[in-house]
Amino acid sequence: MSGNGLTIGDTLREWKLQCPKGTENLVFPTGVGTVDYLANFMHRYVQPAQVAAGVVDSKGKAKYGTSTPPGASTGRQMAA
Repeated sequence: MSGNGLTIGDTLREWKLQCPKGTENLVFPTGVGTVDYLANFMHRYVQPAQVAAGVVDSKGKAKYGTSTPPGASTGRQMAA
């Protein structure tokens, strides 16, 4: 439950009523109801959410540690 008393399901049902309609029935469409490019989605929604949460700065740089997710390959060998 979020701070406003709504569950994620409640929030998504509310969004479904407001979001742009399209033939694909997408959850997060563009303003005209079509598929959005990943880079646009990240820039418009994910990065602002990360900034608001305080985990990245306004340029998207991680504030704490590395921006590589745990377990993700960095191309370097781990020391044994």
